[in-house]
Amino acid sequence: MATQTGEAHHSAAGENNTEKKRRYIDEESSNSSSTKKRTKVIDAIGDNDDATAQMETEEATAAAESSIAPAKDAGKNVMLANSSSVLGDATAQGIALVNALKNAGADHDLQLPRIVFAGKQSAGKSSLVEAVTGIALPRAHGTCTKCPIEVTTERVESTDPKFWECDVSLRIMYGENGDKKESPENIKICTITAEERSEMPDKIMEAQEEILEKSGDGKQKFTKNTICVHIRGRECQNLSIVDLPGLIQSVDKAEDERYIILVEGLVKEYLKSDKTVILQCFQSDEDIENQKIRTLAREADPEGRRSLGVLTKPDKIERGTEDSVMGMLRGDLYALQWGYFIVRCPRQDELKKLEGMEDLSQAEKERYNIENDFFSSDDLGRKLREAKPDCCGSNKLLVKLSSMLHDMINEQVPDMRTKLEKLLLETNKGIDDLGVSVSKEDSSEALSRIIQSYSDAVTEHVKTSKNVKGFWQQSMSIFFDLAKSLKRAAPTFEVGGRAVFEGIVDVQEASEGDWSHANSVVLHLTKEQVEKKEETTLLQFEQDDVTWEATCHWKQDKPYVTLSVVELDEKIQRVDIQYKAIAAGSDGTENSSDIDSASLTRGSEPATSSYVRNLKEGDLRIILSIRITAYIVNTKCKNVYTVGDVKNMINEAKGRELAIPGPAGYESCVIIIANAVNHWHDPAQACVENIHKLMQGWFVNEKERTVDQAVPEKYRLIRNEMRRIVSKMLDHYKIKCVDEVTSLWKMEKSEFTTNEHYMITNRRKYRALVDKIVSGNDLDNKLHTLDNQSKARLDAILGSLGLSAEKLKLIPSSSTFDDEAIDTIAGALAYIRVALKRFQDVVPLHIQFHMIDRFAKECEDVLKKDFGVFQKSAEELHFFFQEDSRTEQRRENLRRRKKRQERALELILDHEKRARSA
Repeated sequence: MATQTGEAHHSAAGENNTEKKRRYIDEESSNSSSTKKRTKVIDAIGDNDDATAQMETEEATAAAESSIAPAKDAGKNVMLANSSSVLGDATAQGIALVNALKNAGADHDLQLPRIVFAGKQSAGKSSLVEAVTGIALPRAHGTCTKCPIEVTTERVESTDPKFWECDVSLRIMYGENGDKKESPENIKICTITAEERSEMPDKIMEAQEEILEKSGDGKQKFTKNTICVHIRGRECQNLSIVDLPGLIQSVDKAEDERYIILVEGLVKEYLKSDKTVILQCFQSDEDIENQKIRTLAREADPEGRRSLGVLTKPDKIERGTEDSVMGMLRGDLYALQWGYFIVRCPRQDELKKLEGMEDLSQAEKERYNIENDFFSSDDLGRKLREAKPDCCGSNKLLVKLSSMLHDMINEQVPDMRTKLEKLLLETNKGIDDLGVSVSKEDSSEALSRIIQSYSDAVTEHVKTSKNVKGFWQQSMSIFFDLAKSLKRAAPTFEVGGRAVFEGIVDVQEASEGDWSHANSVVLHLTKEQVEKKEETTLLQFEQDDVTWEATCHWKQDKPYVTLSVVELDEKIQRVDIQYKAIAAGSDGTENSSDIDSASLTRGSEPATSSYVRNLKEGDLRIILSIRITAYIVNTKCKNVYTVGDVKNMINEAKGRELAIPGPAGYESCVIIIANAVNHWHDPAQACVENIHKLMQGWFVNEKERTVDQAVPEKYRLIRNEMRRIVSKMLDHYKIKCVDEVTSLWKMEKSEFTTNEHYMITNRRKYRALVDKIVSGNDLDNKLHTLDNQSKARLDAILGSLGLSAEKLKLIPSSSTFDDEAIDTIAGALAYIRVALKRFQDVVPLHIQFHMIDRFAKECEDVLKKDFGVFQKSAEELHFFFQEDSRTEQRRENLRRRKKRQERALELILDHEKRARSA
């Protein structure tokens, strides 16, 4: 009848699409070879939601079901065989690719497409897995799935029509503490043959017990480790399915509450991959709002583009409450992009009956009949089928899942290929970085190359070649610290309340005359600092034996610079200064600023702000000029000589001498010099020690430095021996250098110089400076109080006499300072200036010669000698090239990874080639 109707419609000119579909199905329902066409028809019918076509759709569906009804061939798994015919070749090839990639171990490198069954405990997931794969998993009341169970089914060609085989194995990815392992441990449990197929639930249960034992102390109830079930058969469908433990609602014991979190975390981890098809399993007779899987799936897949809902146990729905289930099937409630399916799996009593059947194919047929009878004969089943006929039954679900998985595979294959190509490049680079093992015959040459590489690197650092400046810059910093320490060890004299010391003549020369002689520093601003007008510390700098800090801030949008003292010699109480700030714009012009004065001590409030005038837009530099007018001595410091102290020293040295300058002043001068030189020993020795530590860091100890750069990490024996040899060399050089520097220090105890002109010139400068301080203490203040008219009159009178106000200050005052004491102070400072400049240069010069340059020159020869490059046998030298176990393991892991990645890439390229030729 259906065929006649189809013919009538075929002859009608106005035949619509629905009629064509129904006629086509009727005509092809008896033709088992029309696989691809029938699939397209069923899919098209599934997409037709027109209510007016409901009866035609139901009729077409019935025709389609007749094509996949179980045959009477007892030797076949008929359900899977007919389901296989529904799936196209492209689908089978795509899923077979994923299975092959898993077999090659590619899931270590890629997130492979997979179907994940997730839901609450006892939601019927395991029964659902059995329905779509034809296998039997443990099922009972309560929690049956204790870990992820990955089921892979693979269709294979075999001459044996009954061929079927199943391998059960464990994949241990997590240790007892829950940490993920570097590589999984695969443990084969058993192989199940077709004759033993009924034993599968027991075998998998035994595998669960073993995996729990291996995942902890044997008392675990759940684990993240996986049981792998790989089935091969002529009538198997290519699928990849993961059955997850059911989400736990509650537990009996408080200590088991941790399993609620563990299982939920496990489910989340599986769902988060965008390569996963999420099958949300809901029990039909329970409120979906109370089922946790809905929330977790929505978090992992907000748009629902890879989610599918499956309603189980429809026979438990209470009559009269089925409207919500029908609404979900139609997409009216809790809509998912891929919709909902509903399946009817055997109950426990029905399972017992099926388990009693000796003929497994007959049991498969009976299982299908149970579901088919429910949707065709049961009133509730028929009602559900009428709501959405193309979404009722496990067979329909299988077609849909395979289609979704096929689409995901096709979409992701190009990305998988790209990622594998990138990973393979990284793996090859890792292998290249490890290099090849050194043979005994090549040991001497290889070791010589490593030593040469180390020696060249040392030379580059020492000679600052190839723009390698770091080591030398740090060395110079240590030498500058020595010069600073030596200067502070020099004597300071208190004259009229002011400090007179070795460096005072430099400060005096810079402070006299115009501002062009003043010491200056450039402070750099950024555009952001100028725009935000926030207080900014611009610079800390050292100048005139003082460490300064300059800060820029704004008051009413006007820029000011403040100056403060960070560090000051303990012999100095304060410094009196004049300073000014000049804004230098991008055009190079300079804008004058008022001159400010201040008296500053260490840690005191900053100096009064100096206003930077005319700082225009684009000005990013401020030139700060400082003149120190006086160093005020710290009278509480014990290391300061007063003029009285010097006079006492002279008096104690006198015998019958007349009261004129003579030998007593010289003897006092020598005592002052000797006391100063005694303080130079410790800074000089500290300089040697600091350079030794610096060399130990750069050339021995610090990671990523010279040793690590020259010697590959895998040769730890060479690294350790090289560090030992070099450390011994540096210790030897240090001892030698300490002796040399000590000799230099002892020589400085004998006063000597041929640079008399320089010494006499500086003696005169110190004498003039002291005379100026002694003679001008009161006169300075008096001259400062004169008005401009009085100053002009005084300058005229002094000019007529060939004098000036500055020369007037040199006229001795009424104070009776001893001229011999002043000469002694000037002479001591002049000689110390000569000796200090000599010592602060010659000590670094000896360190450079006896430690730094000597090491760079000798390290290659010493290393070759101590390693025994030319003395030891090839076998003895080869000992140094033994790789540690970590390197050997890493190389082996990289080789395995390369093999795995190459095989996976080959599989993908072959798949793409077949797809292009299809």
